[in-house]
Amino acid sequence: MRRFRLKPDVPVRLFIYLYLGAFLLGILAVNQLWKVDGFRDYVSVYAVLEQYKASYIDMKKYGLFMLREKSLFVGVSILAGIAGAGEILAVLVSLWLGFLAGGLAVLFLLQSGLKGFLFCMAGILSQLIFYIPAVFGFLLLMGKHKRSVQGYPSLSAQESRWPILLCVIFLFCMALGILIETYVNSVLWLKIFT
Repeated sequence: MRRFRLKPDVPVRLFIYLYLGAFLLGILAVNQLWKVDGFRDYVSVYAVLEQYKASYIDMKKYGLFMLREKSLFVGVSILAGIAGAGEILAVLVSLWLGFLAGGLAVLFLLQSGLKGFLFCMAGILSQLIFYIPAVFGFLLLMGKHKRSVQGYPSLSAQESRWPILLCVIFLFCMALGILIETYVNSVLWLKIFT
């Protein structure tokens, strides 16, 4: 059975193209769903915005919630990177995040105009700055490292430090993304909609 492998030096452009293609598909999907009767009533951005304005957010509880929610993805990413399935996961993540970002951006734009679009961009800011580069960098570098040491019976001390360093950098970037998503996004949302 052949394993799915990308070429050793996968250009980052491939993942940018996949993300942007899925972003476009998300836009087209929401535009098509927008024409369906009842869709506008079923998905209401205004209800979310009004609920957000009226609610009080306990940042400590919200931060713990975000940490709990993201820890499953972080664990799966680390396991996939170590197991050699990082490239597959990077492709799937780029497609999924691109589709969601495109769909949400056009949904907020159609319902709330420019203000809704800014709200959506504030919501995915941590994805663009921290999550996406951390996940792609980690998964692709782990895949490249795994291919470079395949066939060697033992790893030197230098070679065994590389995956540990990648895991530490990945965890640091994900932690920064969680902090930004918890604290900065909340402040941005309140600034835009108050």
